[in-house]
Amino acid sequence: MTKEYFYRDKGKKDGFQLSCKSCRKENQKEYQKKYRNRTDNREYQKEYGNRPGVKKKKQEYQKEYRSRPEAKEQQKEYRSRSEVKERQKEYRSRPEVKEQQKEYRSRSEVKEQQKEYRSRSEVKERQKEYRKEYNSRPEVKQRQKEYHRKYQKEYRNRPEVKERRREYHKEYNAKKKSEIT
Repeated sequence: MTKEYFYRDKGKKDGFQLSCKSCRKENQKEYQKKYRNRTDNREYQKEYGNRPGVKKKKQEYQKEYRSRPEAKEQQKEYRSRSEVKERQKEYRSRPEVKEQQKEYRSRSEVKEQQKEYRSRSEVKERQKEYRKEYNSRPEVKQRQKEYHRKYQKEYRNRPEVKERRREYHKEYNAKKKSEIT
């Protein structure tokens, strides 16, 4: 018996488990297939997870865990992967998900939460800093410049805008002439 073929078990005299690694893995696979996907087990897990004490404890743990710098860094690295971005993009583009999001955001309590969140000074400051950093990027500046050029060209070519500008210039020029004379 060696650690190459058997898992360790400090409770045994020889220090190894009774079954070999491959047998143990096979038994675990069978157990998983048999019990993990059972509907009664899923329902129990759901019911257990929604118990007030359990739910609160889980939320507290998750909040504490997510506030750790290493967890934040790990999450950031995970979300920056191309396959994760693709999966998120595909998921969010589904019509039922879009509808669900729209429905959620239209709820009055959610609107109130968002309004309260955005009104916090630290959030305003963070958003201001982000916008400043984002808008200072060369590619963003270029994209904005191109957009504004295109928009201005389209805007100025509208008949009602052309007419309004003509009227303004007529008034402006008449005012200038009256001031000169």
